[in-house]
Amino acid sequence: MKENYTPNRVVRKAHNRTLRVLALNFLVCLFGLSALPVDAKHSQQKAISIHVQDVTIQQAFSEIEKSSDYVFLVADNASSELNRRISLKRSKENIHQVLDALFHDTDLGYHVVERQISIYRKEKQAAAMKQQTPKGITVKGRVTDKQNEPLPGVSILIKGSTQGVATDMDGHFTLSDLAPNAVLEVSYVGMKQQSIPVKGRTELAIVMEDDEAMLGEIVVTGYQTLSKERATGSFTQVKQDKLDLLQLGATSVKQGLAGAIPGVFVGKSTINIRGVSSIYANKTPLFVVDGVPVNDIETINPKDIETITVLKDASAASIWGIRASNGVVVITTKLGKLNDGKTYFDISSNIMIDEKPDFGYLQRPTAAEYIDFETEAIARGKGWFNPATAERNGYSRVEELYYKKHKGQIDDAQLNEGLERLRQNDYLSERDLFFRSRVQKQVNLSIAGGTNKYKYYTSVGYTGNQGMSKGDSNHAMIINMKSRMTLLKGLELEMGVNTAFRKNTNNGVDLYAFHGKPYELNVDENGNYLSRYTNVAEHLKQGYYDKGFLDWTYNLKQEIDNNDITSNNASVRLNTGLEYTLFKGLKISTKFLYEAGTDRARNYRNLHNYYLKNLINSWTVYDATKKEYKHKFPKGPLLDLSKNWSSSWTQRNLLTFDSVIDEQHSINAIAGTEVREDFTLQNKERYYNYNDRALSVNNFDAYSLSQYTANYRGDYDSYRWDPEFSESKNRFFSVFLNGSYSYQGKYTVSGSVRIDQSDLFGTDPKYRYDPTWSSGLSWRLSEEAYMKNISWLNHLLLRLTYGINGNISKSSPYSLARYGKNSNTQEDMLTISTPENQQLRKEKTAVTNFGVDFALLNNRLSGSIDLYHKYSSDLLGNHKLDPTTGFNSARINTAEVSNRGLDMRINGMILRGTFGWDMTFNFGYNVNRVEKVQSPQEVAEYYVSGGSPIEGKPLSYLYSYKWAGLSEKGEPQIYDASGEVVGWKKKMSDVQALKYVGTLTPPVYGGIISTFTYRNFALTPVFSYQLGHVMRLPRPEMVSYGLNTDIAKRWKNPGDEKTTNIPRIYSSSSIDPKWRNYYLYNDSWDEDASFVKLNTLTLSYDFAGLIGRKLFSRAQLVVQASNLWTWTANSKGIDPEYYDLAEGRFSYLPPVSSYTIGVNLNF
Repeated sequence: MKENYTPNRVVRKAHNRTLRVLALNFLVCLFGLSALPVDAKHSQQKAISIHVQDVTIQQAFSEIEKSSDYVFLVADNASSELNRRISLKRSKENIHQVLDALFHDTDLGYHVVERQISIYRKEKQAAAMKQQTPKGITVKGRVTDKQNEPLPGVSILIKGSTQGVATDMDGHFTLSDLAPNAVLEVSYVGMKQQSIPVKGRTELAIVMEDDEAMLGEIVVTGYQTLSKERATGSFTQVKQDKLDLLQLGATSVKQGLAGAIPGVFVGKSTINIRGVSSIYANKTPLFVVDGVPVNDIETINPKDIETITVLKDASAASIWGIRASNGVVVITTKLGKLNDGKTYFDISSNIMIDEKPDFGYLQRPTAAEYIDFETEAIARGKGWFNPATAERNGYSRVEELYYKKHKGQIDDAQLNEGLERLRQNDYLSERDLFFRSRVQKQVNLSIAGGTNKYKYYTSVGYTGNQGMSKGDSNHAMIINMKSRMTLLKGLELEMGVNTAFRKNTNNGVDLYAFHGKPYELNVDENGNYLSRYTNVAEHLKQGYYDKGFLDWTYNLKQEIDNNDITSNNASVRLNTGLEYTLFKGLKISTKFLYEAGTDRARNYRNLHNYYLKNLINSWTVYDATKKEYKHKFPKGPLLDLSKNWSSSWTQRNLLTFDSVIDEQHSINAIAGTEVREDFTLQNKERYYNYNDRALSVNNFDAYSLSQYTANYRGDYDSYRWDPEFSESKNRFFSVFLNGSYSYQGKYTVSGSVRIDQSDLFGTDPKYRYDPTWSSGLSWRLSEEAYMKNISWLNHLLLRLTYGINGNISKSSPYSLARYGKNSNTQEDMLTISTPENQQLRKEKTAVTNFGVDFALLNNRLSGSIDLYHKYSSDLLGNHKLDPTTGFNSARINTAEVSNRGLDMRINGMILRGTFGWDMTFNFGYNVNRVEKVQSPQEVAEYYVSGGSPIEGKPLSYLYSYKWAGLSEKGEPQIYDASGEVVGWKKKMSDVQALKYVGTLTPPVYGGIISTFTYRNFALTPVFSYQLGHVMRLPRPEMVSYGLNTDIAKRWKNPGDEKTTNIPRIYSSSSIDPKWRNYYLYNDSWDEDASFVKLNTLTLSYDFAGLIGRKLFSRAQLVVQASNLWTWTANSKGIDPEYYDLAEGRFSYLPPVSSYTIGVNLNF
């Protein structure tokens, strides 16, 4: 870009610097510091570091300006040289050394006066160049690394063309007919790309440098940071650049991780690492943020994350003791950089819009299909609809017509006319009354910087979400502040504050809105509310109203119009720590974390709310004395209020030793103690006749209705609602030791031990002092002398570990009793809920892991493969007790579960150059099996219903009856163990007759992440897959609330049994359990639940070059589409992730396609 000598540029530079200093001082005030130690003294001897690759000279100027106070002024005659591309790496050199290297082989010269650097063109050299006549030349060369070893397969392209060559096995290359002023682009995987001007030379010696960003990977365990070459455990790390692509628009850490990490299974509401290792205790991983475990990961802004490291095996995770059995997720948040002296701003904003939900996906019957079912059921007799009892129990619109026909109020023609009118109704036509496209808006701002003694990071993130259901919304704001400073030589202080505020409004409807009768509409053509089916007959309502009863109409639209359901959550996390270097390699540190959070949920019901109206009306009874109806239940608004408070604190003291002796022996060790306390308090209250403005309530004696009292119909009933209050406090103490030793960077041995104490354990010393521990070995085979000659092998590391991790539940070793009041006498009472168990102890998981890390073909292909076996023992399981103890069963440490499998991650750098293509393939395989447990009673009904663990099977399994088809009467039939047909009237309890279908949890899962780059564009598709599990298809349950569109295929006439598996309508609405089970839980409904998804497709463009990198170091436009495509193995096209696999029901609407556009600005 052409620039003239002008003072304006200096003014702009100074103005921008002033603004940044003001922002920096404001940040310091937030941390309670009185001043920021900034060295304002400028000197031409000040050390400058610069690392740029394949950038223009103009862009290199911008980088120098960012890291210093210098200002470049460019003369007109030199501007043409600024677009030349160069690569440069200099560390801690003065400005003259940096500029000499920058202008090497160019016609540019410079003058430095104070902070101004004047750039000019060397006219004599320029004239000499003009006198040269370009002609084709032959260039020969050799490419080596820093150790002068030849590099085969190096890509050498002529810039501006598609011509090029690759080096041979000795690193040699030859290019013919080359322009003397050509520029060669030299690239090699794992090393920095270079641009080499030929300058008329016929022989070149090119030395490639390692790309430290690729080769210097480190592992963060939460207690320590290690180079991956010195780590024996199984780790997988996702860095910031990948997170930005995976989590655009994400509101939690979990989002975007599906398929991103091998061995990590991400479900709709779960995260499991290498399978499930517990039955009744905690099953989720431990989350660690900046070295300290946290309870609420929803307070973490995904934009603040620098890296996510998953610790999988015992060597990696055992340092976390009794909380490591389920794996550990270590999150490192961003922080400013030392020795930079500048303030950096990062602003990002995005908006996401969903398509409208597809309710046809739910396969609900049409009004006509439903009415056909209902009329056929009514024709079967009083088992479905009895006109004599309709006045007591209420009726549907269809049943109302039949009731009127029964009473002689209408004839057959009017009946059919009324049914036909209802058939024309379409409940889906009202979907816009309840649902809309979801819209989410996000804004994030972060400020970071540092000097040689201080670094800091502050961010504010806001998310506003207009929910899919009208009446639903949520808003969240997360503020994060983090700093680290040197107080004295060797003494460092770190501080952090994280606060989060969330407000949710939940006035909308869920899927239950579509579980009603599809011909019942909510509003008429004028928008007036219509009455829907209730338990009170329509023709009786007016009589009740005349007696003083409230409006008994139920209308879904009226419900959401009057709902007032909100929740507010606030949390804070404070951490501080001191670290002192006693001498080189030995540090002592202490760290303290405090977390607290409060949640307040409010459900306010006014007198339009059906639940409240029904309560009041149900307890409106006739007073014979006063000869009038009286409301026994308060006639006023109702408020349910729940308050939860939680807090925890952790204090850790740590001694760390990290030293290299004689460049041969590397020793890393830590020892420490940790104390922790968790506290929770929960309170739930109900306020009667609540005045939302005056904040007043009326006293109400709920006890008066807790006895069986006559209600409005003369039936005896009782009203019970008890307030709840609970409080718990648990304490923990731990001592631990962890160490590793490496010899020559090739051989490493590691070990750890930790003892955890808790008031959750029993008093038996045999179990209280049982440690968790690990040991590991690694061998960097590629560093052996006899492996050096294998040109295609760049890195090979073998790992072997074994150890024992732990897990706990919130069970108590003491007898627990629940305090309450007797519902009949209202006397205080205690109900003993669990027996004493002084042998209660932690659950243990022994983990064996063998892993291989590799890099091949000049680092173009790299990855890791891990084989593991996890055996969990002393798991809490249901165990039968002697009835004389007063308990039939209790949960004690008796069960055992195993997990074995394979994790694999392969990274491929497929293409390099102007067009690039990188790909990561993640693969996880896990086989879960219950090894020991007291299985449920061996009765077929227990097995097909699932839920209870069965020895020899996965924790999540599916059993089914073997289907024998429908009988000639349209009734369900199954096979027994001998292959004989069994009808529904005969109970078949033999588990040997069942078919084991498979696991409900996918044994194979993973993802594929590709990134295609072209100049400033990047396209990233992210696929995930889950394979090998099973599911039940949806089927009509043959009762009014459980129908789907397949009800039209039910058996109606003899012969239909040859074409359908859906039986005839049962003779009563109360279906016999055998009929229901044989029909719903047979193997004809079982199918493969495998699927593959295109989770996201992201296109980004860096447009900073268009607007000038002096203004923005990065200016990126990002567009992302989510949930564009899904392949499913099942015949119905159902998304198994949003579905009840065992019951065959739609628990959620699947995610619809969504589109996000955002912008990221860095300056």
